[in-house]
Amino acid sequence: MHGVLSLARDETADMVLVPGGTFRMGSDQHYPEEAPAHLVTVDEFWIDRTPVTNRQFKQFVRATGHKTFAEILPDPKNYPGALPDMIFT
Repeated sequence: MHGVLSLARDETADMVLVPGGTFRMGSDQHYPEEAPAHLVTVDEFWIDRTPVTNRQFKQFVRATGHKTFAEILPDPKNYPGALPDMIFT
């Protein structure tokens, strides 16, 4: 299992192993920020069989101090070509 965290069986009991592979990410025909389309390869990974509940996510945030992407102000340098009014600084 290349690239997969070593998890005990009880930790993966309610999970499924998603095989790794290569896929096309992005688009050259829609929004400019999706370009360029390119191939991406990902390792296999474990994923929960069911969605995470709000309660489970709240427990995770409290335990780890995790900040979601929506809670972090975007850095305009990471969005070249984006319209200024689309970036909140």
